[in-house]
Amino acid sequence: MNVSADGGLGGALTSVQDRTSKGGSDFTPTIADSPIRFPMAAVTVLFRPFLFEVHNTQSGLVALESTVLIILFLIRFRWAFAALKSWRRQPYVVFCLTYVVLFIIGFSSFANFGILARERVQLYPILLVLISIPPAIVGRDKRPLAREVVPASVP
Repeated sequence: MNVSADGGLGGALTSVQDRTSKGGSDFTPTIADSPIRFPMAAVTVLFRPFLFEVHNTQSGLVALESTVLIILFLIRFRWAFAALKSWRRQPYVVFCLTYVVLFIIGFSSFANFGILARERVQLYPILLVLISIPPAIVGRDKRPLAREVVPASVP
């Protein structure tokens, strides 16, 4: 397999699209080659195939997995937003965001749901970190409340 860098990133992504658009699970991907196309590419890489795109049992299981992930993201939307807001205080969040963005760019050119579903498994642990950071609990004076356990006083 020979990948030429003559066409730059766009040429490499198009080459990957051509090579992965074989088989029964092929579709037309949205390649993340510009900021305008990135949101649709992110939805494709993270959540497709949808339940209405199912054509066999295996793609049905992948679609069910994607549906559960969408529901989890909708339930934990505030937590994901809290992770984004905490990027300056938590360097690991910067790592996770960078990994997710680069993964979406790199895998947005895959034109086969089967290949995309197998490769996407690498992203799940990092992605779940982003919905695991709880939002700050804000008191009446708008300062975050302490979350540490204070030991009981010893008589």
